[in-house]
Amino acid sequence: MLYFLLIGLVVGSSLAATPCKNQDYDRLKNGKCYRLHKTPVDYPSAAGGCRLTHGKLAVIHNYTDNTEVGVWSAGWSAPEVWIGLVCPTLDTCKWQDGTDLDYTNFDDTPPNLNKGTCFYMEAGKVTLTTYNPWQNDDCAVQRMFICESIIDEPAISTVAPFTTPPVTQACGNYESYGNACYNVGRTRMGPGDAELACVADGGHLVSIHDSQTNDYVYGLLQRSGGQVAAWIGLRRLSNGVDIWTDGTRKDYDMVPAGLAVPSPSSLSISGTPDLLPKQWIPEAANATLPYVCRRPANF
Repeated sequence: MLYFLLIGLVVGSSLAATPCKNQDYDRLKNGKCYRLHKTPVDYPSAAGGCRLTHGKLAVIHNYTDNTEVGVWSAGWSAPEVWIGLVCPTLDTCKWQDGTDLDYTNFDDTPPNLNKGTCFYMEAGKVTLTTYNPWQNDDCAVQRMFICESIIDEPAISTVAPFTTPPVTQACGNYESYGNACYNVGRTRMGPGDAELACVADGGHLVSIHDSQTNDYVYGLLQRSGGQVAAWIGLRRLSNGVDIWTDGTRKDYDMVPAGLAVPSPSSLSISGTPDLLPKQWIPEAANATLPYVCRRPANF
């Protein structure tokens, strides 16, 4: 009976509230918009799944948000859901959107990070001291997850205006930057097909070796139509070794601290200022994304 009551409350609240700009998201009583994914995936895939729908793994800064997320998830038979908290150490806990940990609801205080650094909510669970407590686990474990919309929040961008580099004869329909040419392929495809598309055009998926190039690629994505994320040429092999598809060595890194990179996996660069801007994210094996190619000038 309680189960159906919870569903009735959740659905009724969602329908009565102002619709979310983000389609397929529901606005809860706390005014925020969420989407529940009931297909279990590992933590990096959950984060990527949220990002592809203009969301982020749920961020919780107060008791009200924690209660709303917990009741809603439990009402839809999702008793364990990944949330956006990662703790590489007890002193470096951060939410995935970069905000500080200013509210906690750990089931164990302090949490035992030997179990893992990624956190999930036990939705609907009640103990003597907590309600909807948070547990930590290995990031490779598969769970349902809950996303929070980022386009239903005030957009605050700290990105400086970017001057469009000229298209030169040496680069044809690519943009010229430094001593090479760059282009965004907007057709969504897997990482292998994206690399083949770049090779067919005389290059490879982009390799990034310094912050200036990383900033440029991020700006290129924004100018190309606000791509949420795009493939870059970084791969993690089954033996844990990182390589670029153009054969260059990895000497610069923008993977968020504490975010586990599965072996094997392919990485993207986040192209949105609202969630992990400019950072490199491991994607699900079946993900399809736009991509960034780099080729020599005068090809």
